[in-house]
Amino acid sequence: MRRGEGLATIAKRLGFPATAASATAIQKANVPQGPDAMWTATALAKGGLSKKGRAGGLQPGDRLFLPANWAADPGAL
Repeated sequence: MRRGEGLATIAKRLGFPATAASATAIQKANVPQGPDAMWTATALAKGGLSKKGRAGGLQPGDRLFLPANWAADPGAL
């Protein structure tokens, strides 16, 4: 997760369309448990994911799982 990114922009950076469907795919890959913490789903307009026990949504440096069927360039991560 980089500063200013949302789930759709993460998808775009990795070569996938920056759409609600791509954002939802990342959201589903991380709920309920992602690599850094337990996540809960929130509205895509509010970031799409919220870390349990922390106010606010995604933060720079948060690590996320990608959907299993996505083959992403490791250099883009």
